[in-house]
Amino acid sequence: MSSISDFSNYSLNAIDKITITELGQDELRTGFDEKLILAENINSLELKQIFMNEEDLRVLKLAREKEIWSSVDLEKVLAEIQSDILNKISFSREDVTNNVNEAKKTELDLFLEENLSNLSPEIINRLNLIKKLSNDQVVTQSKLDAKKWIYKRAMDLGWDAKLFNEFESYLPYEGRGRPSIERIGKKYQYIAYHEYLAYLIDSYQIKSQSYMSYSSAEDFLGSWQLDLRDIDPTLFIRTTYDQWGSSSNSTWWQPITMYFTESMDLQILKDWLWNKENIPDLKKSSSCTR
Repeated sequence: MSSISDFSNYSLNAIDKITITELGQDELRTGFDEKLILAENINSLELKQIFMNEEDLRVLKLAREKEIWSSVDLEKVLAEIQSDILNKISFSREDVTNNVNEAKKTELDLFLEENLSNLSPEIINRLNLIKKLSNDQVVTQSKLDAKKWIYKRAMDLGWDAKLFNEFESYLPYEGRGRPSIERIGKKYQYIAYHEYLAYLIDSYQIKSQSYMSYSSAEDFLGSWQLDLRDIDPTLFIRTTYDQWGSSSNSTWWQPITMYFTESMDLQILKDWLWNKENIPDLKKSSSCTR
């Protein structure tokens, strides 16, 4: 099969738009929520307190930043910049370097060191993932879980190395652009991917794509919200590969030919619009039985 890591790098972007918050919940789950849930699952009051302290510090910093910005005299700052006063400010590069190198361990780092032997590998992995989340960040579905499910589902659907590996090895590599022949393994992966998305959408909320309300959910109205396309069977293909040089757009599944004027002249466009001869024979269109 085509590399699952390659597939996930370029094809799983929709996963980032689906949250882990189930339908019907009023608020989207954040990184802080997940941290508290984990602490409760392992029944650790110490870990819960560490996460609470982190959140208190975050809120305090936000309040302090707001206070600072509200007290800033922007006109005065601009005047100082214009008078080149800021150029008189100097600092030691050595001091900056030392501060970077002497980064202190967090309470969570110390907790992991002290409890390493008491925690299962699964919990440790979970902690290492969760600590990277911002407390106010809406948590989305795991791409790693998606990759595992898609790979397993592709195998269940019938992909087999014995059947397809030899064939796929002959397909030429054409860079990251769309190849003339897609690997069969990737076709199975796309089928599994869309099945997986359907399961997620049936159970979980999607986050708003608006920068003004990025931490809120929005109703799912269609696949375009995930930057995906649905196939509409009523929209016939305009041309096939063999028809690029032909003015006819008639095919066996659309046994009528439509002619469109390419002129930009307003009068010609009006004449084309009101010419009854340009109306297709709908009887021919509805008699397609193949």
